[in-house]
Amino acid sequence: MGEHEIVDLVAGIATVAERIGGAGDAVALREELARARSGAAAVVVVGEKKRGKSSLINALVGRPGLLPVEADVATTVHLVVRHAAEPRAVAVTEEHPGGIPIGLDDLPAYASLDPVTGRVRRSGVRSVEVGVPSDLLGSGLMLIDTPGVGGLVAGHAAITMATLNAADALMFVVNGSSELTASECRFLQRATERIATVFFVLTQIDKYPSWRDTLAANHELLAQHAPRYANAPWFAVSARKAAAGGRHLADSGVPELADALQARVASRADDLRSANLLQSAYSVARRLADQHEVRLRALAGDEELVRSTERQRAGLLELQAADAAWRRQLAEHFKKLDTQLRLTYQRLAADLRDAADYRVLHADPYELATLADDLDAGMRGIWMELETTVEHNLAELAGQLAWAFDEQGVDALSRTIAYPERLRDLPPLVIGDGGAAPVTGMHLVERYGPGMSIAFALGHIVLSSVNPLLLLGLGGFIGHSIHKQRAAREQAAQARVEAQRFVQSVFRELGTEVPAAVSQALEERITLFDRALSAKLAARRAELEQTLAESAAARNISAAELAQARAETEQRLALVRPLLERCVRLLSRPASPPALTSGAP
Repeated sequence: MGEHEIVDLVAGIATVAERIGGAGDAVALREELARARSGAAAVVVVGEKKRGKSSLINALVGRPGLLPVEADVATTVHLVVRHAAEPRAVAVTEEHPGGIPIGLDDLPAYASLDPVTGRVRRSGVRSVEVGVPSDLLGSGLMLIDTPGVGGLVAGHAAITMATLNAADALMFVVNGSSELTASECRFLQRATERIATVFFVLTQIDKYPSWRDTLAANHELLAQHAPRYANAPWFAVSARKAAAGGRHLADSGVPELADALQARVASRADDLRSANLLQSAYSVARRLADQHEVRLRALAGDEELVRSTERQRAGLLELQAADAAWRRQLAEHFKKLDTQLRLTYQRLAADLRDAADYRVLHADPYELATLADDLDAGMRGIWMELETTVEHNLAELAGQLAWAFDEQGVDALSRTIAYPERLRDLPPLVIGDGGAAPVTGMHLVERYGPGMSIAFALGHIVLSSVNPLLLLGLGGFIGHSIHKQRAAREQAAQARVEAQRFVQSVFRELGTEVPAAVSQALEERITLFDRALSAKLAARRAELEQTLAESAAARNISAAELAQARAETEQRLALVRPLLERCVRLLSRPASPPALTSGAP
């Protein structure tokens, strides 16, 4: 299927539609054509922290230093790299959901963690889109850098997993230092449910001479824990060699990976976009041809057309009734969807709660300090799962309605659900002792008394000849050590209490806000579907009324006027018929062979 041939055909149909009364169709086709030209296959780049994901993306697009490599991607941020004529960057934040332009030098501030504190540098950032000139990206790809997939709560893994629903391929990155971890294997086991096309990349081979042993061990681990990917392609690369250029680039392994991505992902996406575009163009051409053929029959006084049109109008009147069956079916569909979403939420929330409770029990105070960020990421991962379920379900519903209404279904409606406002501003988790209490004489006795007692008891039993001052010093040391251990235990216990209290408050908000927000969103969407379908029915009824009016008018106009009307209609039909025939020929061609998803590169 030739891309240029399809683009020319679609542009031609849009022009004809504009000329013969399909202005709305022309606009829709041109918008879809623009989306197809700018569309790109999504490759999600996944891996543990410090595996070299950002360096690999920089090497693939030929711009060393583009993405920050000294710090991990922030927990809730996706970094999208796509083709652009000129370098640019846009940050999508809670305050600016439409995005705000930023400089490429500002990427670390918006997209990565502070390498010293490990905390986000700028709160409220949800994604950053970077555009750069690149042959690989220009072939029809975009690369999505994600946070690491490890961690106890692993909220970032939940977000990454949800992202795979809209991805065309997964690029899983490990390095040559060690074999796949348990969390990586668990992630891949779950990923098999989401995506088929996977590329494994072993990075930093110039840094680890034993990388071939690591590669062999990884093959064995995949065969055991993710057998679906046992034969998936592996690429051993060195981003540092690629950055050096020249013969080093040829030896880096990066060109082979880029060629595989282009051949196995970008080309497949091109075929899919072209097929969808061609189908849309065919629908428009078919509808325009049908309309003008019906008009010719009406002008010819076709009595069967009149009877058929009257029957269709009677059927439409029934469909437009307030108690029409399709309205009840629509309500039942959304009720089932609401039940499905509630069950999905309960399962995901329970998993997140179990992981959070485990962390509270086993983590030290320093690790607990990052609990809030991980829980926030986990909640957003749950939200993305719910959004994806809604999107897929409503897309399926739209297709069913289009079929049931004889291709008079609903257009794509907005299916995004706003993240609950109260979940955006959760109270901070503060781990600390609340300030030091004043030291009194009784505190000193409590702190050093036990140590003194132990020291003097030892001196009396074993070291009776030792100087009492030495025993006093030994007692002070023992007492201070006991106090520090006791204080550390008390601090850890207090940290767990504070963390548990925080977890409870978070899940109270989650349980209150999420089900209510989802139910409200579904109520809004059932109203939108009802209005959209009602509008379609009204438009179809108007077409039928026009056909009946033209049939009646044909009996009352002069032969000359009738001949002129028929000639104009035949001229318009002559414009659209050849384009429709071209669509049919292209649609009848065999599809391109499927892209490879496994095997050696």
